[in-house]
Amino acid sequence: MLVAVIGYAYYHPIKSWIETRHELSARRAEVGRLANEKRALQDRLQVSASSDASAGALAWTRTDSRSMNGASRDPPASRPG
Repeated sequence: MLVAVIGYAYYHPIKSWIETRHELSARRAEVGRLANEKRALQDRLQVSASSDASAGALAWTRTDSRSMNGASRDPPASRPG
């Protein structure tokens, strides 16, 4: 009888400990997945930002090079003459 009472007394805390351990493992897996997703999103953002900066620099360079070559910014049809 005493063994049954002691077993019953230990059953619930051990069960709770096992469930908590399982939940912690699941949370750690989720944190790892979210960290990987964050890293991938940051990489995409960095690539996107560098692409936008490159495109802007290219457009600025083209505009600047036309004016340096003495070419008019107006289309040929609207030039007087």
